[in-house]
Amino acid sequence: MSTDHDASLKTALALGCGCVCPVDREGRAIPEKWESMCAGGVSGVSFAWANNETGALQDAPVLCSSARKHGVPVHLDIVQCAGKIPVDLHGMEVDYASVSAHKFHGPKGIGCLYRRAGAPFSPLLFGGGRSTA
Repeated sequence: MSTDHDASLKTALALGCGCVCPVDREGRAIPEKWESMCAGGVSGVSFAWANNETGALQDAPVLCSSARKHGVPVHLDIVQCAGKIPVDLHGMEVDYASVSAHKFHGPKGIGCLYRRAGAPFSPLLFGGGRSTA
């Protein structure tokens, strides 16, 4: 969404993802634009369920379903939602979701990535083993 956090928008631009869905006056995705974007062959979508500055909530179940209809993988940023509104990812067509612990009184620097069973995943780092000697 054009109103998403700079961390998301700048990452998308750096990865060459130039599609940014416009929002209406309430800060919600314009359904026709979202549908067109998903139908247009994007390789994936990522959006924040709740905006950290305005509090606008996206209709995440509908947006995820629309993307899935076109075979587009979905990442959902639930950082602003966790602990504030009910979040049931199993009832949604979402492939990945991320959350930050510090938003609900956990330690800074700790986060969680949800991955739907069967969704592709390749770690950036491997290892972490230790010597048994």
